[in-house]
Amino acid sequence: MGGPVSKLHVCAALCAAAFVALASTSVRADSADGKFAIEGAGYATCAAFTAARNERSDKAQNKPTDAYARFIGWIEGYLTAANRYNPDTFDLTPWQTAEIYGVIVGAYCEKHADTRLFAIVQQLVENLKPDRLKVPSEILTVVAKGPKGVTYNIPVEVVRRAQEALKKQRLYQGEVNGQYDAATQKSFENFQAAVGVTVTGMPDPMTLWLLFSPPKSKNG
Repeated sequence: MGGPVSKLHVCAALCAAAFVALASTSVRADSADGKFAIEGAGYATCAAFTAARNERSDKAQNKPTDAYARFIGWIEGYLTAANRYNPDTFDLTPWQTAEIYGVIVGAYCEKHADTRLFAIVQQLVENLKPDRLKVPSEILTVVAKGPKGVTYNIPVEVVRRAQEALKKQRLYQGEVNGQYDAATQKSFENFQAAVGVTVTGMPDPMTLWLLFSPPKSKNG
């Protein structure tokens, strides 16, 4: 039996499937009142994004190159503006990170070299809206065991949603209360084991993405 599957590999496959809709969706940089200008890196093509991401992957210690950091910075800026100007929205990405953005956009760009970055991020915003935080939520700090002691700062509302998702899969039997207690951690361990990724029991971004974005059935 082989070892645990990399979360990045699992998530990359899932993200590619999640973005299939873009292939048949026409996304333009305009609003109800007319077109608006696309600034900086947003007008670059997927081919440029993929090249920058691959260059980063070739670097020692996986440090971002200037070009890749510029793309990710543009995406983060766009999402921040979307938080500001979308009604009934506090945070579109309450647990997602720059690593997640890279995986999502990278998975799509590998198959659509000519698509502009802004079009993908526009569609990403639409995809994120149903699960956004509409109001602020208290932040929990979860510290992983071990010498590294990786820290995860996660909204209570996201933990509550995770408990609900785990309960639906019969992996969590406790109360849906937004607390990251021993029972919740154990349920995360069970979920990670079930999907074949490294078992840590931590609510890291990749695990949350896999939990909240399960693969669609071929028949459904």
